[in-house]
Amino acid sequence: MYKQHIIACYVVGVSVFLCSYCFNFSYACIASDALTLVSIVLAVYIAVPSALLGSTYSRILKKSKDNKIPTQSLLGTLKKYLWKACSFGVTTLIISSYYIVRPHPLAPIMLNNKYIESIDLERFFSSASLCIFSINIFFLWLITRLLLVFLFNAASNLDEKQ
Repeated sequence: MYKQHIIACYVVGVSVFLCSYCFNFSYACIASDALTLVSIVLAVYIAVPSALLGSTYSRILKKSKDNKIPTQSLLGTLKKYLWKACSFGVTTLIISSYYIVRPHPLAPIMLNNKYIESIDLERFFSSASLCIFSINIFFLWLITRLLLVFLFNAASNLDEKQ
């Protein structure tokens, strides 16, 4: 991944985590919607390589060097972005499914007959879930943007060769 995208991913994740923890947002309210959205997004992520198989566009992406990462092609860059996005997507699916089955996943946890009072674990887990979901949305935007940029670059390379 490009360095600026890694930094932006951290900024999005930490910002959403802090906001949701401070304002006590509950992931349980959006778990079903998140499950639906991420399922559709994962289908698109799976469809992208399928659509590229054997196309002239994929050959152009494979031959085109990535300007920011010279050791790999644009197709390799797209593959890495899709892999990361799918990883976050599957994680969101698991978390959302768990929230749908059990809306309050962390009942008060007891440790040696004492409640853990310094950290509200349910609030923490909900904030972490929102953080992961927000990173999914970020990856959706990023991959759409990357595909469009790669498409325009490939088209301009095709025009130059003709």
